[in-house]
Amino acid sequence: MKKYFLIVPTVGITIGATIAGKMMQKGRRAAFLIFPLVGLVGSILSVIDNYIVMMLGKLLFGIGAGCCITVAPRVLEETIPPEYFDKYGFGAMTNIGVDIIVLTNTIMVLFMPKEGQKHVTEKVLASSTLYKWLYLIPVPLFGTAFILAIMCFRRESPGFYIHKKDKLNAVRALR
Repeated sequence: MKKYFLIVPTVGITIGATIAGKMMQKGRRAAFLIFPLVGLVGSILSVIDNYIVMMLGKLLFGIGAGCCITVAPRVLEETIPPEYFDKYGFGAMTNIGVDIIVLTNTIMVLFMPKEGQKHVTEKVLASSTLYKWLYLIPVPLFGTAFILAIMCFRRESPGFYIHKKDKLNAVRALR
């Protein structure tokens, strides 16, 4: 059973990245407003003492994370001037963040409750709380991403409007 704790978020990340690719064709802002909330809800569901709900939470967490790690680099690329993009490390930010999160997720499995070689049951999950605190680590990160999206990302990126050949809105987005 423990192996599903690693598989489910990975499947979610794959689904989230696929959805993000489709959403980016319509706009980046909606993805930044919706998917941090999906990831936040998923992280909270991951601590409920029910195996099915926990797995649903891990899937939703993965979908939210997959979308965010797909959309964020595109928005950075379309928003930050090229001369600053590599000079200040913006190009590597997403990869470093993904590596840290994958490492954190892998380490979390070490703290999952164990009952010898038997399956993890609701009783075993209820007797352990450390893994719950670990699953809540993404909550402030997704919350911050959502708040920043509301405050800082009021329009689509200039690159999105340029791609859509909408010069008027591209100029407005630069202001």
